[in-house]
Amino acid sequence: MKVEIKYRDGPARYGILEINEKKVEIPNIMFVSTKLSKPPDYVSIVGSLNPKDNKEIVQAQPLGNKIFQYKINKNADFTIPAIFTYPASMPSYFHQSDISDEKHWCIVSGNKEGHIYINNRNAKIFTLANAPYRFPKSEIFLKNIILLREKIGYNSLLHLPAVANPSNLSFLIYLGIDIVDSISLILASKKGFYLFPDGYYHKDEIPAGICSCPACRSSKDNRILKHNYNMMIQEMIRVKHAIK
Repeated sequence: MKVEIKYRDGPARYGILEINEKKVEIPNIMFVSTKLSKPPDYVSIVGSLNPKDNKEIVQAQPLGNKIFQYKINKNADFTIPAIFTYPASMPSYFHQSDISDEKHWCIVSGNKEGHIYINNRNAKIFTLANAPYRFPKSEIFLKNIILLREKIGYNSLLHLPAVANPSNLSFLIYLGIDIVDSISLILASKKGFYLFPDGYYHKDEIPAGICSCPACRSSKDNRILKHNYNMMIQEMIRVKHAIK
């Protein structure tokens, strides 16, 4: 596995992640694939419990937690270690990486004390597992991001799960986040919310004709989710151009 950074703009950077002869851009979005939430055909990173044979995209298999784990799939380029995330209010020694035998990926938990423990310092991708709970608490969230980046250095990638959406994506990338995912997009669509770079509308309140993305023009199935995917992808394209 190799990471090559080509451009920087403050903490934000643009580069190439190479693994198993596959190359993808960073920053990037890892699209979570489930039976009800299929990623777009043209994405480059997919997270799935059962990765399929695909030589074009990078595939990550999340192994769940210590109670529910899954057999490692031979098609996976990455395996995301099983974890058990503790609340930030727990003492510091609870917040430790749980599994250190996955050489590429390491899971860590942030806490209000600002102590982050890393078991696998040889990993290339680090996930701040409890980021969704830290993000609303801006001071703790920023402290955890800064400390984690200081510990892992700038040759490693930082993955932030279940936080990014079209309106905060540029903020996160310019904090130094390299990989986000589609979880918040899926959750928003299930609640009936159309996401935009400047905010959101509920399906019962969205003005007619406000969006002309491919999903809103023609899609009937999963229209809201497909719209949210389109908005996120377009915003990521703009952010990459800004970094360059």
